[in-house]
Amino acid sequence: MQSSDPLDKLAPALVAGQAGRTDPPLDGVNPHFKSKFTTLAAMIDHVRPVFAKHGLAVIQHPVSDAGEVGVETMVVHESGQALAERFTIPLDKHDPQAAGSIITYFRRYALAAVAGIQGDEDTDAEPNRTAAPQASPSAPSRPSQPASGPAQGSGAKEASEKQVKMLFALGHKLGIAVQVQESVHAIKAKHGIIPMAWVSKQIDRLQEGGTVDDGDARKTAAKEPDGSESFEEWANAQDDDETDIPF
Repeated sequence: MQSSDPLDKLAPALVAGQAGRTDPPLDGVNPHFKSKFTTLAAMIDHVRPVFAKHGLAVIQHPVSDAGEVGVETMVVHESGQALAERFTIPLDKHDPQAAGSIITYFRRYALAAVAGIQGDEDTDAEPNRTAAPQASPSAPSRPSQPASGPAQGSGAKEASEKQVKMLFALGHKLGIAVQVQESVHAIKAKHGIIPMAWVSKQIDRLQEGGTVDDGDARKTAAKEPDGSESFEEWANAQDDDETDIPF
């Protein structure tokens, strides 16, 4: 992080600007994960008046370097003091829409971070969802599900939204986003869920320089009917109403 020296005026103003802040409304819905989030427009409307009251402003602009795209976020005080940080990620293809989606996505998270607020649902706080429980012994037996249907009663825990996001992001950063996407599709088609253990294992493999391993799931499973997105498409789905903004 870069900052001016000193920060004797900016620091207390930022503390005052964050004090007593409430989280903004979750006015957007991610169609892939069915989770709620705060759109960029709502985030700006929530933060700007409070920061302005304390002589603060946030400047965000897109940056690119060596095939990566991202955002630099700067918090400035009316005294001229400032602090800034940038974050970039590799862009798989030269697609302006994909770049715009990533920029908007990073702007939301960076703005929420500097304002000290939460802009989406905390899925890690929720219990991991599991397959449907087995019928009690006293209940009448039911016909077994077809072999091709989703895995039920296996007891496997489903990966959290944050874990799946991390897997997509790692694949995107390593330039194997398509392979990761296809593997996730195949695993979900095979098991009915995206198992938490499988996602954790793949994250470890990617962090160690390996690649995703889905056995032969991609060879035997058809493309998932709901058409799950790549990282760029997923980010675009989150910010669908905002990616036309000229950055």
